[in-house]
Amino acid sequence: MRKAGYLIGLGVCSLSLGCSEYADRETTEAEGAATASQNGLGDLNGLSSYNGLNSYNGLSVYNGLNSYNGLNSYNGFMGSMEGRQVISYLVKCALPAGRQITKQDQNNIWYTYKGAIGVGPGWETGACDKTCQEGISACLMAHINTAGVHIPLWLDSPAPSIGFGQSSDYPYQEGTYFGNLFVDNPATGKPDAFYCNGPSFATSTVPGRLGAYQPNVVYSNPFGTNAMCAGNCVAAAAPNQNDGFKSCKGYNTPITVWRQPAPSFGAPAAWSSTATYALNQRVSYKNVNYQCLQAHTANSYWAPDVSPALWKVATDNSAPYYKICSQNSGLCLDAEITQPGDGARMQQWAYSGGDNQKWQIISTGDNYFKLCAKYSGRCLDLDSGSQANGAKIQLWSYGGADNQRWAISPVGNTGSGDLMGPWSASGDYQIGERVTYKNVTYDCLQTHKANSYWAPDVSPALWKVSATPVPLFSIVAKMGARSIDVTNHSQANGAAIQQWYYTGESQQLWIITAVQ
Repeated sequence: MRKAGYLIGLGVCSLSLGCSEYADRETTEAEGAATASQNGLGDLNGLSSYNGLNSYNGLSVYNGLNSYNGLNSYNGFMGSMEGRQVISYLVKCALPAGRQITKQDQNNIWYTYKGAIGVGPGWETGACDKTCQEGISACLMAHINTAGVHIPLWLDSPAPSIGFGQSSDYPYQEGTYFGNLFVDNPATGKPDAFYCNGPSFATSTVPGRLGAYQPNVVYSNPFGTNAMCAGNCVAAAAPNQNDGFKSCKGYNTPITVWRQPAPSFGAPAAWSSTATYALNQRVSYKNVNYQCLQAHTANSYWAPDVSPALWKVATDNSAPYYKICSQNSGLCLDAEITQPGDGARMQQWAYSGGDNQKWQIISTGDNYFKLCAKYSGRCLDLDSGSQANGAKIQLWSYGGADNQRWAISPVGNTGSGDLMGPWSASGDYQIGERVTYKNVTYDCLQTHKANSYWAPDVSPALWKVSATPVPLFSIVAKMGARSIDVTNHSQANGAAIQQWYYTGESQQLWIITAVQ
């Protein structure tokens, strides 16, 4: 059965919580078999403290969202920016497109929240029963991304508003989400917030974007660490048995997430009319390799063979080199030039074009890569395969072990955050959001409450001038299941590179650009 899928523009968010409610996000229909969406919800308020959503936050599953008792204005979730951001996602998941609710906060400011996916439509005016709670819970978890950025998703579920079916644009199964976030499980004293792994991504991908490696969170894989969904969940009925699952651990509304292909670095990927391309990036189009001349977001009119201002035929088809630069500092992955042997220290440094800053990124199979420095031929290595936060990242002769294999996952684009309008000295701003100030657009670097002294043009720790959007990536060790990270969020030359559990902050997000 085919149904109309929906492309939901869920915004760029912070670790602390979701997207701002102030931006107007349109919902557009796209023909599909299940549902296309984008994640970006940073966290769920209260869950890290082991409290169900229905505990004490002015939310009731027994009354409609549009009623005072169903969603209490003035207090609970509506009483804080973080709580209102949870509500924006909850309504998107619960209500179908075309439906909305309007609520006040404690300051008598009105907010309108729009539906999109529709897994709990009856909750608009009536109770949210067990099926409704499970569907909304799975939907919320499917959209959590501690990186707080857009990642396009394809959803499959027995929920009638989603359905089953695959898209050729989303060929890789990431994982499946299920449980009930609204009530505590009496046996554990916390909500059931479950996931399991799909076959197509590094085993750290799902728990990484949920933040499951962080302390005091409720997300867990009930089938065991790194356990797969297949063999533990019940597959959908034929002919959709390969699309997703109809139940997991007794929960009958799981949502299976599919992702777009992992990046291709050694061989050019096929050109796409919807992708964002960086300077010098290579693509394949009509069996010809092209090199990008200007960073841009493609469209159907700008194919490489008819866009000489954007693309040229690539004349050198050897494996390219890349610079890998921190979104936080703009400084690049750098091997200590005086240490050409095993154990060379990794740091960040302003890009100068040295061979110790140029990297070949070569697939090792199964969506993993090795990253090897041009100056020595040695490769990125997690010291002794440590599982500890703060473990050293170094260079070592490549031996193929899992501490030298890295999952490089797309986590959105720079400059893709919600445009919040003119900067306000009293505004609340989340990482990734954008504002205009003195006719210039700025990107927020740290979640903060503004004041009159922190204008964007004089606050480089909080704001930077927006640039042409380029892709962002996380780089996670297969063995350590933690992200490479700039120590102490530093913006200084020489700051050490370490591993740390993935939080999605800007010191763990990397811009990868082809270089000559």
